[in-house]
Amino acid sequence: NAAQLDTAGPFDVVASNPAPAVGPSAPVTFTVRNPAAAITSLSPAQVLVGSGAFTLTVNGTGFVSGATVSWNGSALPTTFVSATQVTAAVAAPLLPSPGANVAIVVTNPAPAGAASAPVQLPVQNAQPTITLLTPQSAAVGAANVALTLDGTGFVQGATVMSETMAQYSALMVMEREYGREKMRRFLKYELDAYLR
Repeated sequence: NAAQLDTAGPFDVVASNPAPAVGPSAPVTFTVRNPAAAITSLSPAQVLVGSGAFTLTVNGTGFVSGATVSWNGSALPTTFVSATQVTAAVAAPLLPSPGANVAIVVTNPAPAGAASAPVQLPVQNAQPTITLLTPQSAAVGAANVALTLDGTGFVQGATVMSETMAQYSALMVMEREYGREKMRRFLKYELDAYLR
């Protein structure tokens, strides 16, 4: 019966002969298994250090009621939304260091609730924002001007770069011509050479 395949679990199967018969067979168990979960996307697609607690939305296929989301192997409080979406509450202390990836897995409950393949959620530093620069100017030829930056999103190891409008324009043309990734490699190479 197709309707019986809509619910996971064990079912007894017996065979009976028509009368006159001694009786039915001994029952044999037939199990309807939950499907394997599969993750197609995460929202947010990346997490910023210091962002605090948040709700992770996991999109995919094969989710069933009782599915759980795991964060690097630890189960999170999970809400089943539909066969294609679950959400999980992520506490702020779970966020690792920037540059780390978190393995996200969805596991359906037994019977045979296979876990999804892990999907990596990158953890990154926030983009810094400058709200105040002191001093805001200096005389031509001034030596050793110490700048103070106020703002948000600064982390240990942050650097400050000062450039002229001509330098900035040249860098933007290079980025447009060669792409952001090649530009980052170029700047890293130049910085490393400068620091030697």
